[in-house]
Amino acid sequence: MPLVTFYQIFTVVDDKTLEFIHDTKIGGIEFNAGEKINKGIVIGGIDFFKYLGNEMEVTVEDNDTYVIDKVYV
Repeated sequence: MPLVTFYQIFTVVDDKTLEFIHDTKIGGIEFNAGEKINKGIVIGGIDFFKYLGNEMEVTVEDNDTYVIDKVYV
């Protein structure tokens, strides 16, 4: 599983919004590139705003969908 940085998965649009760069799965939920999540949204038990800049372990599926397996604190 490759390590990627937070900024290889998300673009920080403003202080309240993150935008997915790639199609991404988190805890079985799939997000398309360009979709946004707001501050305070918890996905798979993770508030991604708390991990800005952290590294993540991902699996890249055949269709180039990123699956976030682990977020490093």
